[in-house]
Amino acid sequence: MDKNFLCQAGRVQGRILMRGTWRRRLGAYLLALCLCLSLLPTAALAADGDVEYVKYTWDANSNTLTSTTGTLAEGGYTPVESNTTTWSASWYVVQGDVSIGSRVTVQGDVHLVLMDGCNLNATQGITVNSGNSLTIYGQEDGDGKLISQTVSLDGSGIGGKANLQGPGSENNSGDITIHGGDITATGNWGAGIGGAMAQGNSGTISIYNGTVTAAGHGGAGIGSGSMGTCGSVYIYGGNVKATSDSEILPGIGSDRTSSGDIHIYGGTVTATNKGSYGIDVGSQSSAAQLITGDKGRALIFTNGIRAANFLPGDDSNPQTGVIFICREGKVYADESSDYTVTPAYNFDIPSGYTLTIPEGASLTIPEGVTLTNSGTILVNAGTIMGTVSGNQPTYSTSVNVSVSSGSAALGSSVILTATVTMPSGEGVTLPAALGTVAFSVGNTTLNNETGVEVAANSDGTYTAELEIVDVAAENGFAVGNNTITAAYSGISAGTTGVGLIGSSGTTTLTVTKASQTAPAAEEGYA
Repeated sequence: MDKNFLCQAGRVQGRILMRGTWRRRLGAYLLALCLCLSLLPTAALAADGDVEYVKYTWDANSNTLTSTTGTLAEGGYTPVESNTTTWSASWYVVQGDVSIGSRVTVQGDVHLVLMDGCNLNATQGITVNSGNSLTIYGQEDGDGKLISQTVSLDGSGIGGKANLQGPGSENNSGDITIHGGDITATGNWGAGIGGAMAQGNSGTISIYNGTVTAAGHGGAGIGSGSMGTCGSVYIYGGNVKATSDSEILPGIGSDRTSSGDIHIYGGTVTATNKGSYGIDVGSQSSAAQLITGDKGRALIFTNGIRAANFLPGDDSNPQTGVIFICREGKVYADESSDYTVTPAYNFDIPSGYTLTIPEGASLTIPEGVTLTNSGTILVNAGTIMGTVSGNQPTYSTSVNVSVSSGSAALGSSVILTATVTMPSGEGVTLPAALGTVAFSVGNTTLNNETGVEVAANSDGTYTAELEIVDVAAENGFAVGNNTITAAYSGISAGTTGVGLIGSSGTTTLTVTKASQTAPAAEEGYA
């Protein structure tokens, strides 16, 4: 609607009402003013006034993030505009929708606030060279957006600027800290966040919260540029996705041995590349480590990890959290974490993925956190507490076999009993059909092809029984010790009942010859 028309309408209305009382005249003026102001751009209205931002700190004792709200007084910040291409040491605020067509340069310690509902598109990326720093904040909703991408060979999305002539200090990145917001950083000849080509090193990169998507081309997703070293990386929370299109450079880290430690304490982190290591500190000969903390709460998806303290297949890895290597995941918990991992964010297990909770480990889904399982959760003598949406967990079982008599003569009868240990506790709903048990002696099956159904008993046990009416050679028995095997079938998990892993147990039945009665003496013989 044309704002001039509305303003004129307001003035006409005001003239008409002037014939009335002074209250009517005042109302007319106010109405006209409101109509005109409603047409002003949002950014113009928001340019004045105080601006709040959210800052996070990490409590190492409780392994939780603590937020505080800060306030920038009117006049204490600079609104970002399309021609604001040099950010000097101070505070900047994104209000409304802003697009910057040239590469932004950060000088000194710069703080950037992404206001809720506002968007900044830095189409040529943001340079934060070594010796400078950029700290990004969101607000309460955390939906302010920053898109920083390089469409030419400019280097990292946020960090070093590529020197096409070779190594140089401009390739190196300063410290970058993210407290919130929705941030997408794409490098071209550099990391998504971090160093640029060639040999671009990255400073310390810290992510406390927010949604961060970082993609490297000629660099890590988060970390160094090609042939550069990565400073320490700290991820405390948020949803972080870091990818590299390289077979050598990782999603997070560097391929150089002199890189810093990678700390992932919380949040949902996906780190992949086209090679073998989505998380890489340079090599296993490096002293750098993957550190998840004593009570780590992170959920990590990666195609591989290379660190001095992480050896695939080594259960002694000092990690805590949920870590997926490709499609196979495991709950890592030890004494330092009270053998329990408690995620702080909602997470999904995709179809085709398997999460194993080993013996002694526990996964606790707290109230307010949703675990949606489209894959498989194997509770292999561990425990899981809380609500699981989708496919229910699959639990390990055990079988104990007993015989009504420790020994039996050929031709006699015995009863075989298989007692199946089932899971119990909070959140465990057993399926209506509990599966079957197949009994055998040696290689001979003793029951029919469908097996014996497991029954739930009033005393809380779950058993399957089979009566052998004739202990005979044609049924597989022989004089001496006979091994009786009971193999439990297991049950696949559904969306209402848990799954049960098949298992088996054995016992020994001693078979003796049938007793023979001596013939009676014939009459007439003494």
